[in-house]
Parts: sequence; structure tokens; C-alpha cells
Amino acid sequence: AAAEGAPADAAAAPAAPAASAMPSEQIVSAITKGGCIACHVIPNVPNAVGQVGPDLSNIGADAGTRVPGQSAVDYIHESIADPNKFTAPKCPLGDCVAGTMPANIETLLTPEEVDAVVQYLSTLKSGS
Repeated sequence: AAAEGAPADAAAAPAAPAASAMPSEQIVSAITKGGCIACHVIPNVPNAVGQVGPDLSNIGADAGTRVPGQSAVDYIHESIADPNKFTAPKCPLGDCVAGTMPANIETLLTPEEVDAVVQYLSTLKSGS
């Protein structure tokens, strides 16, 4: 039985590369339209090399640890949907204060675009 368990474990390991999958055109368009590329480094998104906000290369892996009881998806969605009230704990420079993200992101993006961006960012893992 132990020999059967080893191949199963080995087969599970290749799931990690899915985290670095290329974003769809919809996601890139939404990130560009939302102005995210001016502030954040976002893997596989052209010109997303901003230095104002934190590097989002591992936001999905990190977001799940920031607020106890809150999923990474919920954390990321809240940060985009309600930036004036959202305070991000464990930011690189300490707690990021509410209102640091543009307040108009949700007016620029449709709910579907916000959801698509959230889903993409939530898949990012350390080393992506």
C-alpha cells in the first residue's frame, strides 16, 4: 500500500504550476483599466512593474494568512471592492492604511472583472 501512496503523492505535486498560469485577456484588460499596473508588480501582466504598492506575486499565498477566518479570495475581494475602509495587515511597510488604493476601482471595473482579477490574484503563490 505504501508503494501505491508514493505515486499518488508524486502525481499531486505537478498541480503547483497552475498557480503561475497566464492571466486571460479579460484579467489583463481589467488590471490595466483599473490602473493596478501603475502601483503593483503582478506576474505575467505586461508593464505591471509599479513600485508604489506591494509586489503581488504571492498575494494569494499570503492573503490567506492575514486575517484569521478570512479566505484569501475574501481578503483580496475586500481590498478591491472597499478600498476606503480596507486596512491591509502585514503589508511590507507595516499595516497599509485605509484609502491607499484608488477609491474608483469598482466604478471602473464590472463585478465580473473584479471577480476575475480576484480569482487570478488568489492563485498566485510564492515563487510564481
